[in-house]
Amino acid sequence: MIRRSGVIVGALLAAVVAAAAVPAPIPVPDEIARLNKEAKALLRSDPQRAQQVAQQALQLAQTQVSPAGEAGARINLGAIERQRGRYDQAVVEFERAVALTNDADTQLPFADALTQLGVTLDMSGLHAEALEAEGKALVIYEAQHDPARISAALINLGNALSNLGDEVRAGDHYRRALAVKRSNGITRGVGSVLNNLADLALESGTTEQAIKLLDEAIAAHTADGDRIGQGLALSNRGVANARAGRFDAALSDIQQGEAIARELEHATGISAALRARAEVWLLRARSLEGESRNYALLTAEREARAALVASSESDDPDRRLRAKRLLADVFAARGEAEPAVALLDEIENESASLRAQHDDARVAVVRARYERQQADTELALLRQRDVAQAAELERNQLLLHGAVALGIAGLTAIVLLFWISRERRIRADALRVQGEALQEALEHAEAQSRRAHAAATLNQRLLAMAGEDLQAPLIEIRSSAERLLAAYHTNPDLARPMATIARHASELIQIVLRMRESAHAAETTDEVAIRSDLSAVLGRCVDDADARASQRQQRLRPTITPSLHVAGRSDTLAHLCSELLDHALRENPADSNIDVMLRSDATQAVLTLSDHDGGLREQLVDAQRGTARDIPTRRLGLGLLRETVTRLGGRIDSIAATAPDTGQLLRMVLPLVE
Repeated sequence: MIRRSGVIVGALLAAVVAAAAVPAPIPVPDEIARLNKEAKALLRSDPQRAQQVAQQALQLAQTQVSPAGEAGARINLGAIERQRGRYDQAVVEFERAVALTNDADTQLPFADALTQLGVTLDMSGLHAEALEAEGKALVIYEAQHDPARISAALINLGNALSNLGDEVRAGDHYRRALAVKRSNGITRGVGSVLNNLADLALESGTTEQAIKLLDEAIAAHTADGDRIGQGLALSNRGVANARAGRFDAALSDIQQGEAIARELEHATGISAALRARAEVWLLRARSLEGESRNYALLTAEREARAALVASSESDDPDRRLRAKRLLADVFAARGEAEPAVALLDEIENESASLRAQHDDARVAVVRARYERQQADTELALLRQRDVAQAAELERNQLLLHGAVALGIAGLTAIVLLFWISRERRIRADALRVQGEALQEALEHAEAQSRRAHAAATLNQRLLAMAGEDLQAPLIEIRSSAERLLAAYHTNPDLARPMATIARHASELIQIVLRMRESAHAAETTDEVAIRSDLSAVLGRCVDDADARASQRQQRLRPTITPSLHVAGRSDTLAHLCSELLDHALRENPADSNIDVMLRSDATQAVLTLSDHDGGLREQLVDAQRGTARDIPTRRLGLGLLRETVTRLGGRIDSIAATAPDTGQLLRMVLPLVE
């Protein structure tokens, strides 16, 4: 009724204005679009004014029932909340914008809302959910053949994958984005993509490749007029040159990057240049001796302290932690254990505080999303009740009109109608009482269902968050071990433990990824309805495993029955087969033959692997009983594999081999599907 009255009043005002020969006002849809455009332009310069304008657009769009206008206003409001660090409120606004644009004539607004939602989820720490939203947006952009949006979505996906620790897939997405930009003549953002690829190259140890990418990034930033990006890329190239041993070129690059940052008064660029110079002097000191080494370390300390001050002034906790870690490395290189340990303690305390803040932000986002879904459900129920009440009112009005018409016919008809109406009221009251009882029972059941669903959803998200919290320190452990291995590779007593730590950290990271993927698959995917060719998948996995087998002088001897189809996605089956082959290679002795046999047994596909020393059987028993072993990651890995196979309707067990002197066999059984 309020919206209908608003339309009538608007029409009356328009008529009065027309009668007075005053110029016509701006049409309402155009006014909403103008307000949204104005709010978007004010986002960075005046967020408070932008919020006021966006609220005006939202109220006008709701009054005029304009889903597109309301979605635009909510996207602006979400951007403001994200800018203020309130990710939970930003996610709620973006999800409402997604819901408003889901049924739009064109899918671009829907994809744009998904993109904003994905970026915010990634910033709040929900990287897996961000991948899902950005992936949906990318599909729409590709269908619309929009290269600018396609490249932006690919970059967002690369960022989310990098935050998850999947650097290989992140690099693939960055390279795809770069190819889209170059093939379509898009210069904006090319330098940033090249910089991201260079960071990945530096982390993987391919320094010369990183320098080449940074050369291209600097040229792209210069051509695009992006001086901030140019300065940061110069500082990054300085670090890369230092790692390659070209210290003079490194200092020259950093000096240019710092000059640009100070000219633009860019605090982040200044901090990055100072930290880069400190790292260069530290690397140089490691190649010197005597007084030259002492001078280099003293210079590195001075630059690291300056970087720490600059990062503190810019209120950037991550850069401040990196500067402190660099200063601790300088103290350690000088043999000053006490200040180095004190700094490391500070770093650990600040890191723990930051992790707690990130955890709180993730929990707040999950809670806000759940409360928003609950509110939307309740609103939908209220709207359904409004529709039912309106229909009931209309029926009652029709009955009243009929009673009046019949009353004109005479008193007898009126008496008869009164009696009929009375009986109807009695029956209606009885039905109403029954309906209220049924409604109360239904609401109770729905409440129980919502609580159960909420608990299950929260458990799944907590499992995903646990995986994320494990993954970050594991990646840091692996990176630290690899750095120490690179620094002390000439010392076997240090190099061997560092290599072992790095290897086991990599195994733990893979297990955490599998654990999170398993939780995510249980939440979002019904793999039983998908049919895949297990024979083809196993053949590819055996080909991939041949190289690893040859390193240990092992030989894989496959016997594969073709065209055996089972339930499950091909990537899930590939993961199962690859992991089983890896376990078999690890547990079987070197210079041994490993038989890999896939056959059909009536209604089942049966895969068996050689287990000469019984190590696979012991792992399986440990995984089933939950007992500890020397290497818990392998027990957990096999336990996750067993859980995945069980979800697909199969099983994993160990059986005795029929041939003499061949030990045990590890067997995986999956039901065949038509």
